[in-house]
Amino acid sequence: TTLPPDLSAPAHARAQLRQTLQQWGLTDLLDDAELVASELVANAVRHAATPVVLTLERRDGCLMIAVQDAAPDRLPRPRTAGADETGGRGMLLVDRLAQRWGCSPSEESKVVWAELAIAAQD
Repeated sequence: TTLPPDLSAPAHARAQLRQTLQQWGLTDLLDDAELVASELVANAVRHAATPVVLTLERRDGCLMIAVQDAAPDRLPRPRTAGADETGGRGMLLVDRLAQRWGCSPSEESKVVWAELAIAAQD
């Protein structure tokens, strides 16, 4: 899903994610996945200021959330926000919620991704 480079992008990402996870029967991941997708999309919009592409994949017992933007030189990094700061905790949240996450830059873009574990079905 291609999202606009504006403040509406995280809401569009959450709506797409909700619809997809409901179709896949993964509603137990919804809260964590919405937070991760929102943070990745918001960071891309804020720091890259380019359209972003949200990709969701189900593979190998995990949900992959990936966000591509056109700013390969702006890599994400967790940081410690001060007590008075209202932002700066997003990647720390992603780090806590995701099984693993990373960034794959290329010459013209980068993809920031996170994997959430899918609980085994009985």
